[in-house]
Amino acid sequence: MSTATPGDVRGVIATDLSDSELQSYLDDAEFEAQDAITDYDTILTEVERTQLEKYLAALKVREWRDKAISSASRETASIDYEGPTLGALRKAVEKRDPSGTLAYNVDSSRYVNSGP
Repeated sequence: MSTATPGDVRGVIATDLSDSELQSYLDDAEFEAQDAITDYDTILTEVERTQLEKYLAALKVREWRDKAISSASRETASIDYEGPTLGALRKAVEKRDPSGTLAYNVDSSRYVNSGP
């Protein structure tokens, strides 16, 4: 079970997802972190695990499910904001991830050749 809570994720992003939906993302975040980081439970403190799990879960919510967008306009210009950007969430995950792999969802089994 993840050390982070749905309330931790809500502290990072605004979302209408239920606690059980957020817990599912947190459980996935913990699973991915344990898979990517050797000795996950011993190399990171509980506080470090909580931080990594909450930011990774928030990133996954923003990428896959809840792309919350708000708008603001000023005179004739209109600007859309997406809360914490995916880039900012990725940086937060990278900062906390000793494996350096969790911020980007890359399928290494795929290869696209753009050459002739």
